[in-house]
Amino acid sequence: MLNSDGVHSFHQELTNTYFAKQVSYWTDIYRLQGVKEFIHQERLRILLDLVSRLSLPPETPTLEVGCGAGFAAIALAERGLRVDAIDPVQEMLDATRVRAETYKVEERVRTKIGDVYSLPFGDDTFNVVIAMGVLPWLSEIESPLREMNRVLVKGGYLIVTLDNRWSLRWLIEPLTNPLITPGKELLKQALRRLGYKQQDAPWYPTTKPHVDAVLANADFEKLSGMTSGFGPFTCLSRELLPRRLGIKLHSKLQRLADRGIPILRSAGCHYIVLARKGRRSAQCHEVRQIQL
Repeated sequence: MLNSDGVHSFHQELTNTYFAKQVSYWTDIYRLQGVKEFIHQERLRILLDLVSRLSLPPETPTLEVGCGAGFAAIALAERGLRVDAIDPVQEMLDATRVRAETYKVEERVRTKIGDVYSLPFGDDTFNVVIAMGVLPWLSEIESPLREMNRVLVKGGYLIVTLDNRWSLRWLIEPLTNPLITPGKELLKQALRRLGYKQQDAPWYPTTKPHVDAVLANADFEKLSGMTSGFGPFTCLSRELLPRRLGIKLHSKLQRLADRGIPILRSAGCHYIVLARKGRRSAQCHEVRQIQL
């Protein structure tokens, strides 16, 4: 039997293997024109807009946790920020380096193998930490958030995205509907024991209230939060609408959500949060310095 550390290592290995094999997919998702691709591209635009609103000076030290194929890291570097991009998958780091060279920002992008549970940086190193599409692949998020808090300077900013368990998209799809998840998991476990199904990389959607509570426990002050992404709507993984109609429906629902319409404002598939390092961390750091 695996202990909690063993389970974490096993799940991390499955996730790393998945992403190592899917580099081209996670590159194409920011290039192609399907509904899912459009929503991921919009998520990146929202993240970059949040960064722009912070009015950061040039050369601001920025950390991207889980850089993937490097689209966010390169866009941040093009805005003049100095970016450390980490990922546990070497293939993703290679893709990021190639992209940085292609866009001639390699002097402002450094890549490094890194584990979100133990970031390879000292305390108070970065003014901004970004984790886009990382936390949904982790079985628990408080330890990683505390690590991100540790490497942030006093008053530093955090931008993270999570997958919203109660999004309209997941509710419509029987394979992801949270109301039937317990039964589905029992069936998957039984099939795996019988050798009929290979273990997938585990995925952990969550809820807005849970995320907000964990952020507070990790000593972050939430400044803003929104959900984004209405589609693609599927049934048994088959899209219900053609691409153009799917994008049109998403855009209409997103506009209503952005206006604060009840239910819809919390029904997007991505939860995007901007937070700031809280006072408690700074006070604890000052106490440590005095004791030393």
